Amino acid sequence: MRQTEIRHLLVVDAGRLVGIVSSRDWRRIDPRTPSGGEQPIAHIMSEDPVTIAPETPVTVAARVLLERRIGCLPVRDGEVIIGIFTRSDALDALLSALE
Repeated sequence: MRQTEIRHLLVVDAGRLVGIVSSRDWRRIDPRTPSGGEQPIAHIMSEDPVTIAPETPVTVAARVLLERRIGCLPVRDGEVIIGIFTRSDALDALLSALE
């Protein structure tokens, strides 16, 4: 995640979205402990993430990010993940609307 500057990873099991791991989640791991970086991803991921549909208005998605204090929302068309809407995306949309 550091090398590619990715802040969120979706965790999928058998084709189903089961969680999200953020860069903040990684910081909770103490590499000095015996299990350190060998912990299963399930121990640090946020389970059952909130998702949005592709037709969700940007204002609604941005409000969800703020109210839930989360950094991203997977965009799902049925059961298929087609993207991620982030706080940066919300800010970009706001700036575009104001310019």
